Amino acid sequence: MLTALTIVFVLVLVTGLVLAMVFRKKQAVFVGIIIGIFLINTPVFFGMVALMDQVLRQEIKTVIMARGGEVQEIREISMDDSDKTPFAAEAGKYNKLYRVTYLKNDLTWTAWYRGVNTMNDIHNQSPAGNGMGFGEKWIFEDGGL
Repeated sequence: MLTALTIVFVLVLVTGLVLAMVFRKKQAVFVGIIIGIFLINTPVFFGMVALMDQVLRQEIKTVIMARGGEVQEIREISMDDSDKTPFAAEAGKYNKLYRVTYLKNDLTWTAWYRGVNTMNDIHNQSPAGNGMGFGEKWIFEDGGL
């Protein structure tokens, strides 16, 4: 679904820009096309952002369940507060940070997840390309239980 929304977003943008160039001398049509691009792509963009968050949260639940735990709370940490996480020196604009509280063996544990804001690959280890950025990473505080 995320890939489909990305394709729609790019297709509308490119088509709109081509049409805008074709009709650039007709001001009313030109402005209408630009407004149309904005009106169509704004909800598509916000849909992509919401789906990305859902994908990352589902990944968190899947990993915790695979370790025999049950997720109690998933809290996104803002980049402004990244210094309060184990990823203080390893987080950037391509990442989303989460503090995950989960139950395992009747004990409550905390895990930290550094997700990647890459639309088509949440496991990308080089989200900025060219070896830049920080990839997906987990830190578990359960002592390997």
